[in-house]
Amino acid sequence: MASISSLSAPQQARHRREGRVNASEEHLSSIKVEIATASNPSNPLQTVPLMAADYFEFPSMPRDSYVLKAVTTLDKRGYKITSDVVRVKLEGEGAFVTIPFSAVPRNSVEEVGPTSFWLLVVLVAGGLALVNRKELSDRLNTPPAGTAEKASDYINVPSQRKEKKQK
Repeated sequence: MASISSLSAPQQARHRREGRVNASEEHLSSIKVEIATASNPSNPLQTVPLMAADYFEFPSMPRDSYVLKAVTTLDKRGYKITSDVVRVKLEGEGAFVTIPFSAVPRNSVEEVGPTSFWLLVVLVAGGLALVNRKELSDRLNTPPAGTAEKASDYINVPSQRKEKKQK
């Protein structure tokens, strides 16, 4: 009688995928490595943190084509992050892969976009108008010099039109 294991399908050979992330030492603690099949790179199969310094390992991976990429927990608003996606094909013994990664702090000029600048200008102008509202109100309610003798002559324009129509 045959054993159950001999009736099952042959197991696919499994290989180890290992490598290192080429990044500055200060960012290594925030980096993890994702592996996904090349046919579906947006759906990671596994994510592992870096082990000793910049080293990572995915043990027991079946033969297939994969993509590897380094991901980070660093704030993307504070850093310009660059990481290449590395494509590998496991056919025989696992190979060693290096993933480039860089995180450069953004400077303050990049943080203030054109929209933020104009919003700041409008807010400052509004604040100045609020602080000087009494003076602005007085200037807006006073007629220009030499155009009318009294403010009431200047403001009551509709009543003057009625008088002219009656004449």
